[in-house]
Amino acid sequence: MAFWFYFVFFVPNVLGHSDNYIPANPLVTPPHIVPEWYFLPFYAILRAIPDKLSGVLALLFSILILLILPFLTFSFIRTFRFKPASQVIFFFFLFVTVLLGWLGSKPVGYPYYELAQIFTIFYFIILLFMLPVLSFFENFFFWDRNPEDLADEFYKEVILYYVKNFIKFIIVGLIDLTLI
Repeated sequence: MAFWFYFVFFVPNVLGHSDNYIPANPLVTPPHIVPEWYFLPFYAILRAIPDKLSGVLALLFSILILLILPFLTFSFIRTFRFKPASQVIFFFFLFVTVLLGWLGSKPVGYPYYELAQIFTIFYFIILLFMLPVLSFFENFFFWDRNPEDLADEFYKEVILYYVKNFIKFIIVGLIDLTLI
């Protein structure tokens, strides 16, 4: 977090592209358009697909898949601390995402275009295939308890968690009402 805070508060423009600070001129198109750094992996996915509609759909799906990611894993253990195979897949996904970000900042051409296509395929394979299959195998081979019992315990914990937070919400709301 300290690394992130340093960039956000002290040097926010260091990760930006220098062409983004040129004043806009409607008569001149910049030779190389580069979005902000946090959009670069998705921009690389957009440019990796030659068809415009398919590229836009892949871009949208690459963002939406991150929203449905919690529903793609079926592991009863939510931490990676006890799952070394998931750690390897996570760091491989991190590597692919950083490399896609780097490729998104490069011009369209050889070898950047072909590498972006390869790593776009890796991005979707990791999220759609490797994580669900890996979570299934981790549950099947490394867990010695009955999954139904675990699911019952898990749902009880989830309900208890939401009830506790709802009670805290009501208490804090009542305290705020009394202070007003």
